[in-house]
Amino acid sequence: MRDYADAYEEAYSNGVEDERQRCANKLVLTKSEIRLMCGEMTAQEMRTVQAVLTAMRAKILGEEI
Repeated sequence: MRDYADAYEEAYSNGVEDERQRCANKLVLTKSEIRLMCGEMTAQEMRTVQAVLTAMRAKILGEEI
């Protein structure tokens, strides 16, 4: 039988992972959403923004960049 501390640690860990996923999902934006926030951009600027968002998302999720 698991004790309270093990159950708490598992619930906490699951909660942290769920929150990381929610935060990472907020960085998934369409080009239209990015343009709405940033205004007019060149193709190169758009690629840069998308690369930065992808890197930030990977970092939040603890993935290799």
